[in-house]
Amino acid sequence: MVILALLKSNGRTPLQWWTFRDTKTISVGRSLSNQVIVRDSHVSRHHCELRLITLEGREPSWEILGQGKNGTFLNGELITQAELLDEATIQLAPKGPVLKIYLRDRIPDRDELLFSSLSKDAQRALLQRESLKRKPAEEAEAGGRSPR
Repeated sequence: MVILALLKSNGRTPLQWWTFRDTKTISVGRSLSNQVIVRDSHVSRHHCELRLITLEGREPSWEILGQGKNGTFLNGELITQAELLDEATIQLAPKGPVLKIYLRDRIPDRDELLFSSLSKDAQRALLQRESLKRKPAEEAEAGGRSPR
């Protein structure tokens, strides 16, 4: 399954979702002939295409082909063709809209979306804080005492 989210201009909050099951290509652009229609002046009529790649002996994967006049950016890098990974961001032109791609069997919940929108440093700090909160509780369950 492929899930695409059109993000707000802050790059964090989803405005619209598209879910695709059992499809081998997904076209993105301004034209009504696309499966994902993005109405923005920076977006080309046929801006990019996502393709399922199946090779014998390998797990299926997805790739993106950038076709837009103003460029297609995968995780901030200008591309014409690249492999897609879960939670990658696709920007349609330098000042264009941003899509987030999920290659999984469910739509991410609110906490996952919030966590993934944080910087890597903020993610590490949050994980460290959560780990420190869990330690005293785990020690108490084990019969130990936690220092105060």
